[in-house]
Amino acid sequence: MTDFAWLKDVLTMGPGVGGFVLGIFNFTHARNGQRVRLRVLPKAAYELEGRILSAVRMSANTPDGPPDLICLEVTNLSNFPITVSDAGFTMGGKIGKTARRAILQPILLDGGRWPRRLEARTSVSLYARYSSLAPDIRKAYVETDCGEVAYGDSPALETVRSLLAA
Repeated sequence: MTDFAWLKDVLTMGPGVGGFVLGIFNFTHARNGQRVRLRVLPKAAYELEGRILSAVRMSANTPDGPPDLICLEVTNLSNFPITVSDAGFTMGGKIGKTARRAILQPILLDGGRWPRRLEARTSVSLYARYSSLAPDIRKAYVETDCGEVAYGDSPALETVRSLLAA
């Protein structure tokens, strides 16, 4: 009679390893579900015939010259509501170590109030006049009431930076 004790050990180890892998996956999934996640997308915006056209990239379809407004689209990618209390631009240097210039009175086209509470998977667009921007802006930022900060950049913001520097 052959000893099949090794087979029992191999068959037992398979579900054990599977359970271990699923445990690690569930841990990371639950941990990511409890984090604040925001997307900040700067756009150039133009006022045309009473409407506002915003673009992430400047193209042949966008009007010539500097934009009338700069737009920050903030999307809450978290699984829970958050309150965005501050938005603006970093000023030169490294992120997190430099001065920031806030948009004190953002223009909200939907008539909502500022600071803004964002439910899960919702967004808000903040507008500021192009003429109010400083020439040394770098990245867009937003800050929540709990102190979390998210940054964003886009080709439109690069174009705006080059127009401001000229």
